Amino acid sequence: MNAYTNLKIKCELFGIRKKGYIEDILETVGLEGVGKKKTKHFSLGMKQRLGIGLALVGGEPDLLVLDEPINGLDPQGIAEVRDTIQRLRDERNMTILISSHILEELSKIATDYGIIHNGSLLQELTSEELMKRCSERIEIELIHPEQAVPILDRMGFTNYQVTDKSHIHIFERLNESANVNMELAKAGILVNGISITSEELETYFLNLTGGNQNA
Repeated sequence: MNAYTNLKIKCELFGIRKKGYIEDILETVGLEGVGKKKTKHFSLGMKQRLGIGLALVGGEPDLLVLDEPINGLDPQGIAEVRDTIQRLRDERNMTILISSHILEELSKIATDYGIIHNGSLLQELTSEELMKRCSERIEIELIHPEQAVPILDRMGFTNYQVTDKSHIHIFERLNESANVNMELAKAGILVNGISITSEELETYFLNLTGGNQNA
């Protein structure tokens, strides 16, 4: 069975007989010119794009849900599926929800992230927020981070964040960690640790979900 026939069968089930409809979907998912090719000869990336095309039959969905759409693909297949997703987002103004563990690849197209572990939503943040949390920074560990805020403000720091009950991340003037430590000590604030650090997206995910606890 070829791609054209696959789409035609679903179109018939939906009662769609519009001329050029199937060709338009094939073009949308980047499969124009191969509609007559048997799907058993398709690469995995082409099969994934055909699956996306089948999901489009019957209307213009506001939300498209894709489960691991790039899993097992070679670099070319990943690029082709990524281009298809971006085309649907930009040209058809479609919201696309992607479930995937390949975070580095997601970072090239995702605008918002929801990190789920054991069925619970641990964190929801924008792409900009995630990149900021993974970027190079001064990381300070202390018992009461709120006590350090006035000191940082007095030193002129503006790009910092209290990330949890024991950490502050500073994303500017990274060469001043010693000065920060000294000023906090002068104010009687005990610092348990201070370092310059950054994280890969996968490392951030594993640390958040406890995946590195046995490392």
